[in-house]
Amino acid sequence: MSGATFTSTASITFSANLAAGNIGGAGGAGGAGIAGHGGAGGTTGTGGLGAEAIGGNGGAAGFGGQGQGGGLFNNLGSTVLFKATKPSQPPAASLFANNRASGGTGGVGGNAGGGSGGSGGNAGTGKVGGSAEAVSGGNGGTGGAANQGSGGGLYNAGTASYIGITVNFTGNQAVSGIGGPGGLGGNATGQSGGTGDPGGNGGNAIGGTGGDRGEGGIGQGGGIEDTSSGTLVIAPRQGAKKGSKQAKATDVITSNQALSATAGAAGHGGTATPGVGGFLGGNPGTAVQGQPGAFDPLSVGVGGGAALFGTATIDNTSITGNHASTNFGNVEGTFNV
Repeated sequence: MSGATFTSTASITFSANLAAGNIGGAGGAGGAGIAGHGGAGGTTGTGGLGAEAIGGNGGAAGFGGQGQGGGLFNNLGSTVLFKATKPSQPPAASLFANNRASGGTGGVGGNAGGGSGGSGGNAGTGKVGGSAEAVSGGNGGTGGAANQGSGGGLYNAGTASYIGITVNFTGNQAVSGIGGPGGLGGNATGQSGGTGDPGGNGGNAIGGTGGDRGEGGIGQGGGIEDTSSGTLVIAPRQGAKKGSKQAKATDVITSNQALSATAGAAGHGGTATPGVGGFLGGNPGTAVQGQPGAFDPLSVGVGGGAALFGTATIDNTSITGNHASTNFGNVEGTFNV
């Protein structure tokens, strides 16, 4: 709900619903770097140098989308009210059960372009052969960060009130998205030195670094998330007739989960293949293999039962037996009684 009012005087069950963020966009691939060869020296000249080549970097991937309010999404400026028509005749209990809010997976980092250098030119008699220049593969793009899954049962950024009725939250989940994988580092292929006396040196090669893995997100408020702009009231006995069954009612928030996820896989570094030295006596190039991308382990699951950051009043409610991957298994934040 966004900018709306929803009022119910009857029992309602929100069950087995899913709010899932979309996958982040993939990063673009880097272009290949291909160098020209050195010119030949003819019968009396030295060989020309082969040109340097650098592969393009892969593009960074986009973030995953948010998943909010698996059972019910109440946005800023909206109002939800559950209240008995007659306090002496409340409806049966309402239920938020087995709903799920799942953050989107980060996008795949773009693969880098490879580099292929130019070979050295051949020289004339008794002249120096051209050397091949260095070549480098591009770096892989960073994997996209995952986004958060918030409020498995209820996500409240507006005003939500459950007054004089029983409402229970059981078996709901808020789950972080998975980080996107980093792109592959570009391969580098050095070329040979030109023939001469002495021959030219082979080209050095440096493999590109793999893209960093995208970080995981946050799973927050397995049963309920009340955001900083939200006002939440849960008061099952308010207005109930003295001595009635409702005057003894207790709401239950149990068996809900806030779960973390993993970061994406780091991109592999590119391979490096050096060029051979030219005849006669040219030195071969050197090779530095590309390194994998970095690992970012951030992902948390907090507030298994409820994550409360706004103004929350919760009375006569049992909040037990919930789970969070990281901390605050039952309640993250504070509420008034």
